[in-house]
Amino acid sequence: MALVRKYEIPLQELPLLCVRLLESWTADADVTAVFPETEMIEYANRRREAKDLAERKRHMYQAAKPGAGGDA
Repeated sequence: MALVRKYEIPLQELPLLCVRLLESWTADADVTAVFPETEMIEYANRRREAKDLAERKRHMYQAAKPGAGGDA
């Protein structure tokens, strides 16, 4: 849980991460499930990039929106 907090991964996204981990296993895998820190870093980076892209799109939409100056 410390890594989840460290990389700011929301708790509601943990089940999805677990599903991805389990889907990546082979049928003959008989090991303990461990989500490597490197994969958490990659996930956090992809999540941050998606958030940044959404924010840029939102700002572009607001800047291009006609009448956004509050003229009445």
